[in-house]
Amino acid sequence: MKFDSLEAFKKHFPIVVEIPVAWGEMDSMQHVNHTVYLKWMETARFEFFEMLGMTELMQETGVGNILKSIECRYRIPLTHPDTISVGAKLAELREDEYLMEQSVFSHNRFILAQGISGIVIPSPVNLRFWCAPPTKDEGAP
Repeated sequence: MKFDSLEAFKKHFPIVVEIPVAWGEMDSMQHVNHTVYLKWMETARFEFFEMLGMTELMQETGVGNILKSIECRYRIPLTHPDTISVGAKLAELREDEYLMEQSVFSHNRFILAQGISGIVIPSPVNLRFWCAPPTKDEGAP
């Protein structure tokens, strides 16, 4: 999905985390290393979990989310200095897993990377109850 502006990006994703790009995240090719994008996406996923109260579920039951799969399509290289916004939202709720859509948006260059994460909770937890995020009207950020 393409976004013409940061405002459109933020409107699409219920969770958006802003992160400054650190000089040390660049590699010998003088752009941000591909693994850093995955760490940024992880940060947004955990914000999503917080929004849904999943960390409380983990503390109460000892059962938490497990990353089953992740894919990332890199669009253009990113360099320091910059600030990025990482968006996360529920893309699909399946019987035994849910998929999250995630994107990294450069404040200087627009969309940098897009990903899909497959996540499972290894227990009889009702995924539909825990993974259906509240709408903006119901208190979501």
